[in-house]
Amino acid sequence: MPPGGNGLGAQAENSLINRPWYWVSGYVAIIIMGMLTSPLRLRTTDAMYHYTEIGLQNVWLANGYHVRKTSYGKSVSFEDAKGLHLAIGRALARKSYLTGAEFRFLRKELDLSQHRVADLLGTAEQTVALWEKRGKIPKTADRMFRAIYLETVDGNVKLKDLIERIADLDRKTDEKMIFEDTAQGWLPAAA
Repeated sequence: MPPGGNGLGAQAENSLINRPWYWVSGYVAIIIMGMLTSPLRLRTTDAMYHYTEIGLQNVWLANGYHVRKTSYGKSVSFEDAKGLHLAIGRALARKSYLTGAEFRFLRKELDLSQHRVADLLGTAEQTVALWEKRGKIPKTADRMFRAIYLETVDGNVKLKDLIERIADLDRKTDEKMIFEDTAQGWLPAAA
């Protein structure tokens, strides 16, 4: 890369400003919405792009990407990477079950740590790591997590809020519960 440059050249650099594109050049990822990402490889087959950069081996793009030749090799850019990830996430969440890699993709799309997912699902952080590594996710956790994903991306976070409240209750120690016999029947005593 030339000193003081980013390897894109002035024209390519200026064309990326204010665009939600994902730019890849050979083995080096340049930006995704302004964030540096991991090294990537360019793979194309029969005019379709095998999009493995997200950790999934079963995603192919029929269009919405541009392959370019640069002085550093072939590169590819994606229009509306955020919309693409949302479409992939929704398709995964509607499958009958998730693989470990698919579970990890959804978790990362929700910007949740393994620790936070473990809290939401009532398990240990190491268990979530094993699910992602080995792909053996219990059906109840799989279904709950897919529901959390869909509720969150659709802007209706009532389910996630409910689960968080239940998780908070699980963390509390046994508290003294006081009930009163009232005209309406037995009710928790006012605090």
